[in-house]
Amino acid sequence: MGCVDSTGLGDDIEKWLASGTDVRRLAAPASTFNVPGLGPLLVITVVGWPDSITVLTVEPGMGIQAKHSNARLALRDDLGGFHKFRQGGGGGGGPFGRMIYNSTFDGPVPEGARALHLYGLPNASLYRHTGDDPLPPHVTIALD
Repeated sequence: MGCVDSTGLGDDIEKWLASGTDVRRLAAPASTFNVPGLGPLLVITVVGWPDSITVLTVEPGMGIQAKHSNARLALRDDLGGFHKFRQGGGGGGGPFGRMIYNSTFDGPVPEGARALHLYGLPNASLYRHTGDDPLPPHVTIALD
């Protein structure tokens, strides 16, 4: 991110995202949240694709054991929509344990949505969790 920003490409990329694609950047600037069920995460951005939502996060450097499963992240919108985890990946690690994750969830952000609710799931309910379940403790990310 710093490389793109320092070269002056950041503004051009933002213009391209806004006008040249269907991609909708939803949350910026980066914010650190203590996500219930997962712990502290730095949310760099939330990107709304035409068919999905991707949350880009960084896990703070807490040593090699800091790794978590981004498949345990869950997402709902403030209109009641439940976005199932679709795919994700991560990279990093090393002596500082900083992991950069991309977590992609089903479905676009609906028109009129003003916020997303991000939370962690216990391993036991990971594959049984539905949108009908009560909303657990979560963090709310306001959409711009």
